[in-house]
Amino acid sequence: MKLWEIEEVLRQGVPSWSEPDVELEQYATPPDIASRIAFVAENTYGDITNKAVADLGCGPGMLSAAVSVFSPAALVSLDISEDSLDAYTRTREALELTSTLVHCDVAKHCPLRGNSVDTVVMNPPFGTRLAGVDVAFLAQGCLAATTSVYSLHKSSTVDHLVDKAAKTWSVIVSPVFRYKFPLPATYDFHKANTKDIEVTLIRCDLKHKDQAALEMSLAQLVSRLGKGKKDKKDKRGKGKGRGKGRGGYQRR
Repeated sequence: MKLWEIEEVLRQGVPSWSEPDVELEQYATPPDIASRIAFVAENTYGDITNKAVADLGCGPGMLSAAVSVFSPAALVSLDISEDSLDAYTRTREALELTSTLVHCDVAKHCPLRGNSVDTVVMNPPFGTRLAGVDVAFLAQGCLAATTSVYSLHKSSTVDHLVDKAAKTWSVIVSPVFRYKFPLPATYDFHKANTKDIEVTLIRCDLKHKDQAALEMSLAQLVSRLGKGKKDKKDKRGKGKGRGKGRGGYQRR
């Protein structure tokens, strides 16, 4: 299937949240970027077809649906939000996905820890509402997978992630592509109709990962979640959803 055809399938078959939750940073992953992530993961690295794949923070299932196009051996999708699970169920029915859906707090209690799958894909929260959650997601992904992790992050944080992964986890992180992520006016406090955030897709090579170091690092990350500084723009209260969202503290 061609890239544009995958994108069209996602546009037609993946719904959104009934009311996105700002605390979970729920903004929808655009179909074009989801399709490109899956396309690159399979056609460049061979990381999807006949592989066990997990989507951490799956949201309504945009990345899961994109991955399904390339016939994974198994697909597990995890999310903390009941609204996400409901939307994902509609996606699964509309696109006839074969997947296992798990309700859990991915950052703190991911049941896949321990080399459960080959590949992880995710669009984690950026950590603007809960400081450190982006790195906790990445650590969970590296613990869950044996081969690779594909994850979207703010471009401004990638150098830190590359350094931490190499020095602390023995994980090689490579930037794959950059993308202008359009954040629509989803919540009441949003003033502009849309705002572009530069994000980078990274690929984590787990060939030489240090499982024990990852476990220790994750425990430290979880104990500190939310104790760092939030972006100044986030000091406005909870915020109420007013439209389509992204796969949040959990995500996609």
